[in-house]
Amino acid sequence: MDINGNVGIGTTSPETKLEVTGTASGEYLHAEQGLTSSGNVIVAPGKTVRINGVTYTFPASDGTASGKVLKTDSAEN
Repeated sequence: MDINGNVGIGTTSPETKLEVTGTASGEYLHAEQGLTSSGNVIVAPGKTVRINGVTYTFPASDGTASGKVLKTDSAEN
């Protein structure tokens, strides 16, 4: 823990309340206000993610065969 109360795992100079450098994993991840990543967020095949009350189940393939593909428009909606 630094003088500002920030905690670092894998870093000695955390810039946020909790900063993890490396891989973090667990059965559940709960973000109260927001969750950001500077890399990829990987969801295992057949697992789910709940976003704004909507549950998404990720297929074992890319989903194109079923027509269920998550995508955004040019405005990132």
